[in-house]
Amino acid sequence: MEGVISVYKKGLGEERAAQHIGAAFRQTLLLTIFLFSNLFLLYRGIWTWWLVLLFLAFILLLEFTARTLKQERKNSI
Repeated sequence: MEGVISVYKKGLGEERAAQHIGAAFRQTLLLTIFLFSNLFLLYRGIWTWWLVLLFLAFILLLEFTARTLKQERKNSI
C-alpha cells in the first residue's frame, strides 16, 4: 500500500494525499486482487492473455464505478 500512497504524495503533496487515502486503499486492494487472480490462473494452467485482459477490464470497471459513485455523493451534498 505504501507504493500507491507514495505516488499520491508525489503527485498531490502530503496534505492532499491524506485526503485521498481511501482511494489509495481501494486501488491497492484492486491491484492485489488482479495480481492474485493472475497467479491463480497460472497455478491452474489456464492463464491466457485474453483472460487477463478480461480481469483487467473488470477491475477497471470496479474502479470507475467507485469513482463515479463517490463523485455523485459529493455533488448531492
